[in-house]
Amino acid sequence: MSKRQKLLKRSFLLSKKLKKLRRSLKGSSLGLIAESELNQWLKACIHTCPLPTAPCPQDNTKRFGSRKKDLDSNFELPENYQSRSSYTHFDDSANEDEWQLEVYLHAYMLMARNGYSKVIDIGCGSAYKLITYFSQFQTEGYDLPEVISHLKLKYPNHTWYEIHASQRSLTFDGDVIICADVLEHLVDPSWLLASLSASKFKYLVFSTPDRDLLHVHGTAEWLQPPVNPAHVREWTFDEFGKLLGSYFKIVEHKISNYSQRTQMLVCTSSGPNT
Repeated sequence: MSKRQKLLKRSFLLSKKLKKLRRSLKGSSLGLIAESELNQWLKACIHTCPLPTAPCPQDNTKRFGSRKKDLDSNFELPENYQSRSSYTHFDDSANEDEWQLEVYLHAYMLMARNGYSKVIDIGCGSAYKLITYFSQFQTEGYDLPEVISHLKLKYPNHTWYEIHASQRSLTFDGDVIICADVLEHLVDPSWLLASLSASKFKYLVFSTPDRDLLHVHGTAEWLQPPVNPAHVREWTFDEFGKLLGSYFKIVEHKISNYSQRTQMLVCTSSGPNT
C-alpha cells in the first residue's frame, strides 16, 4: 500500500470515528476536538500526496481525439450497448461518506494546496461530504428540487441551487467543481458536459463506475443496462476518457477505489485533448 493510500485510509477511518462522536456529542467541545483532529489528517494528506498542478507527464495522461461537433447518441459506448431511456431517482439523503470519499478528499487537496476558495458540488445529494470536508471554503451545492429543499432546511447557512430534470443549460463559476457519480444517472449527459465546458473553473473532478470492473468485458451483462436501476448507462475506463476528452483537457485518470469500482478523472479548463 502506497503512502498516499495509507493516508487516505487513515482519513477514512478517522471520519468514521468522527461520525460516532458527532452522534453522541452533538456539537460539544469534544466534538470540536475531533473536528480539529480530522483537519490535521487532511492537512497531512495535502503535504505528502502528489497532485497535478500542471498537465501530467505523457505516461500518466490519457489523450484522445479532438472534440466532436455532434457526439454519438450512445456517448462513446458500443453500438449494441443498451442504455436506459428514463431517469429513476435515487434518494441518498441518509448517506454520509460511504461512497466517493477519496474523490472528495482529492478535490479537497486540490483546493487547499492551491489556495483556492470556492468549491462547487454538482449532484451533491445529502451534501455530507461537502459540508464535512469543505467547511473552510465557500461552497455551492446543486441537485434536484426535492433534494435542495431538504438541504435548505438542514443547512440554511449554505448556498444551494436547483437543477431541473428538463434543464438544458447552466454555467458554473468556481475553483474546483466536483461531479461525482452523476453522469451515469442522466439520460442525456451532453447538456451538462457542454455546460461545464462553458463554465469557469481551475479543476473539474469526475467519477463514475468502471463497467469493466463490474462485468466481464464483452459478455451479455457487459452490454446490458446497469444492475443499479438508478444508472442509465456505465462506461469503461477508455470509453469515459474518450467522452470527457472530447470536452476537457484530462490531467489525471485512474481507478480511485477498486473495491467500489470507481474511476476518477481530473480535468482543466484549457480545452479538449488533442
